This record gives sequence, C-alpha cells and structure tokens, in this order.
Amino acid sequence: MIEMDDWFMIRELHAQGLSITAISDKTGYDRKTVRKYLNSTTTPEQKQRAKKESKRFASVWCAIAAFDLNDIYNLLVTPFFEVLHWNI
Repeated sequence: MIEMDDWFMIRELHAQGLSITAISDKTGYDRKTVRKYLNSTTTPEQKQRAKKESKRFASVWCAIAAFDLNDIYNLLVTPFFEVLHWNI
C-alpha cells in the first residue's frame, strides 16, 4: 500500500512535468504503480482484510468434533463424581 505522502508526491511530480519513468526512478515505485496512482481519482484507502480462522482453533475443533457426547461425559463428569465418591 502506498503512503498518502507518496501519493501526493507522485501527483506533484507529474504536475511539474516529470514523466512516469522519471517519477518511478525518483520514488522507487514501479512504473505501473505510478501510472495506477496517477490514473486514480481518489486517494488510496487501505482495504480491510477478511479475518481468517486460526489453524490452531480449527485443529482443536476437529479433535473435539471427533468425540461424541458419551465420550465427553465420561472424560469430564465421571472423574469428578469419582473424586467425590458418588455412584452414578
């Protein structure tokens, strides 16, 4: 993403009569990038990226999904009652 200052500088250099190649050499941006921002009518805005689900969460979710309700009950509830010496 180009900085706002650079966008204004590209437009100012073009207004001074510099060619796209000369602006590219001066700013370090590619000629196609310079041309793109000279042809744009609005200032550049940063786009919001779509949030991605973390890989760690996905792997944990797959592990949990592999259990059925009886397995979860046996893992979580049964040891609790055994510590209290309750018969269920």
